Amino acid sequence: MAGHIQDRWYRTEVGADGKTRKVKTDRHGTGMRYRARYIGPDGTEKSKSFPDKQKRLADTWLTNVEADMARGQY
Repeated sequence: MAGHIQDRWYRTEVGADGKTRKVKTDRHGTGMRYRARYIGPDGTEKSKSFPDKQKRLADTWLTNVEADMARGQY
């Protein structure tokens, strides 16, 4: 039931030299930057968006949701 955090301003690409690099997306600088997503017990995808410089908050929120599901308190 692991979820993940999506950075909507950058995507990772593999260059011709085999190294990974971050490339700006069309959304760069506009709207919420991070989206925390997980699959709920009912099988539907749930998400919540977070602003720039708030990745730690997104990680904490996702961890709490996953802990609630593991305890059966979801």
